[in-house]
Amino acid sequence: MSAIVPSNFIAMLESATAEERALIGVLFGDMVPKKAPKEKKEPSAPVLAPGWILKPYEKGAKKGQDRWYNEENDQFSDVFPETRLSAGKAKAPAGGADLPDKKRLSKEEKAALSPEQKKALKAKRAAESAARKAARTPEEQAKIDARVAKMKAARAAKKAAAGGAGESASDEEEEEA
Repeated sequence: MSAIVPSNFIAMLESATAEERALIGVLFGDMVPKKAPKEKKEPSAPVLAPGWILKPYEKGAKKGQDRWYNEENDQFSDVFPETRLSAGKAKAPAGGADLPDKKRLSKEEKAALSPEQKKALKAKRAAESAARKAARTPEEQAKIDARVAKMKAARAAKKAAAGGAGESASDEEEEEA
């Protein structure tokens, strides 16, 4: 850089006052290339995978909600079956936006999700939970069952203690009357 800029110019800049530096900045400011603003690309609409058709629920609690049916596999899905664009790209969930990979989301991140993303995230987490449950060994399941039974017993004991104390107070009032 010193080969391009004469040393006396650098000395002049170093000895310049704040006003002179501001003036030099204005003079050379026009020479700085300006960055063009990035164009925002809108995500393309998701494409329904071949063989799938929209078949809403006809009865029950989910009546009228969307679900998709694949006649070839005789399979239903609540999650939009999207075609894969390429092997390198990950499958986009319903709504065309990416789901966060984090295990826990902040309040702001949850609020920023669209309803479709929330549905897709809930379905994804339910599928992951089901896969973990299916992969458990009988020993692991026995440990979990024992822990749940212990919690239920503790809850029942706490309820009985609270209920027993309340009943004994009311019994004492009845005896006094």
